[in-house]
Amino acid sequence: MKIKHHNNVECLQAYKKYNNILTHIKKKSKTTYYKQNLTESKGNLSKTWKIVNEIIDKPKVKTTIQPSATSTNASNPVDIVNESNTLKDYFVEIGPTLASSIPPPAQVTHTSGSSAIHSFFLSPILPEDVVLQSNLLNSSNSNDTYGLPVSSLKISKHVIAPYVADLYNLCITDSVFPTKLKLAKVIPVYKSGDKMQPSNYRPISLLSNFSKIFEKFISANLLSFLAQNSILCPQQLGFRQGLSTSPALLKLQDHILDQNSKKLFSCAILLDLKKAFDTVDHQIC
Repeated sequence: MKIKHHNNVECLQAYKKYNNILTHIKKKSKTTYYKQNLTESKGNLSKTWKIVNEIIDKPKVKTTIQPSATSTNASNPVDIVNESNTLKDYFVEIGPTLASSIPPPAQVTHTSGSSAIHSFFLSPILPEDVVLQSNLLNSSNSNDTYGLPVSSLKISKHVIAPYVADLYNLCITDSVFPTKLKLAKVIPVYKSGDKMQPSNYRPISLLSNFSKIFEKFISANLLSFLAQNSILCPQQLGFRQGLSTSPALLKLQDHILDQNSKKLFSCAILLDLKKAFDTVDHQIC
């Protein structure tokens, strides 16, 4: 707020008084506004961080998209982006390429304190199990690899469940995961940066709905076996049902506070693996 220079002392004092009152009201209103927004966004990390960035006035990064110098047809970026083979080759090769740069471990150390004495067993799948897993599928607007919407599967689930269960059990008996269920429709989603560079896209895979249901059964059996035989490391908190990374953060916080109370320093080493899923060494299993 600006005020013209005025020789009247009373006017100047009145201006300062009400300006302070206005500043106080604005700060109080802003605090109330953000408190309410943070309360409403509880459980939604994306929305929470958006509010936090707004509070700290974090500037948005503006990306200027420039044609790549290596592009053969920079004047028509749409044609280059739609060149599916270029993106396909990148998505297929990025994992092995990054994995080849990682030195192999000298010795594999198992952190689990116990070993399984029982064999892994896949229990038979019943028609009612197929119906249950069909109901749990996300009813999104997108279709699967073969164009089948989830809504159609849910409508016909009671009719097809006995036949689908028989096919799943046959796959288990013959130890075969059908090739048709391994296929996925990969859709490149633009992230940011140069639209000419395949590395600026992330792949989204649309799987077969029947593949998702079958994988749910295998996953449930496998996780049950790992839990019953205490094979998973107790510190493995992420990607496990009923667990989260919150206990790990609380444990780290308690450790830091404990060390501070003893006037000791704490040090943390954090690792972020690029394309971690694609670079997993399956030979160590």
